[in-house]
Amino acid sequence: MPEAKKNNESYSKISYGKILFKNNGKSNEKASKNRSQKIKPESIKKKKVKRKKTKSEIKLNKKIVELKKELDEKDNKLNDYIDTLQRKQAEFENYKKRILREQSKSKTLAKMDLIKKLLPILDDLEKAIISKENKDEVKAIIDGIDIIYKEFDQILNKEGVKEVYPEGEIFDPRYHHAIMQIESDKHDEGTVLEVLQKGYLLNNILLRPATVKVSKKTDKS
Repeated sequence: MPEAKKNNESYSKISYGKILFKNNGKSNEKASKNRSQKIKPESIKKKKVKRKKTKSEIKLNKKIVELKKELDEKDNKLNDYIDTLQRKQAEFENYKKRILREQSKSKTLAKMDLIKKLLPILDDLEKAIISKENKDEVKAIIDGIDIIYKEFDQILNKEGVKEVYPEGEIFDPRYHHAIMQIESDKHDEGTVLEVLQKGYLLNNILLRPATVKVSKKTDKS
């Protein structure tokens, strides 16, 4: 009988321990559930903080994207313009150099052409000098010089050169250079009385003004 009593006591202790363990397990589960229930509202609150963007913000972001795209396009265009400008500048520099070379060549050719036309005059002058050495004839020298002058004048006329010889005309400061005034009752004031040196025009552009004497009224005081 004592042994049976001991067995009953040990069994009751084991049963009581199991009941306590179950109760503790249940209480732990309830505690964990309570904790999870307490955590959930906090997580919900955090999610609620992440609010949705308003229409104005969405519109603003869209506008920013569009402006950035437009700016990129303008940058690309600007780079294209810079490349084109640099290329055109290089082409212009090459063109300018070519024009300068052509101008220099044209001037040289023009000088050559004029010198070729003047060479016969040089030949005639040499002939006049030879005639002076061989003959003591003034008339032959004068005739030779006259021929040379006419040839030279013809060459200048062909090149578009015209004389400015304003004797008897009214003084024109555009084409005349007065170095002296002479009193005269026979002429209107400002009349060219004498041409001291001819002037010349090249295709109506003044090469040299005519140097002249001009009349003025007589001082009767």
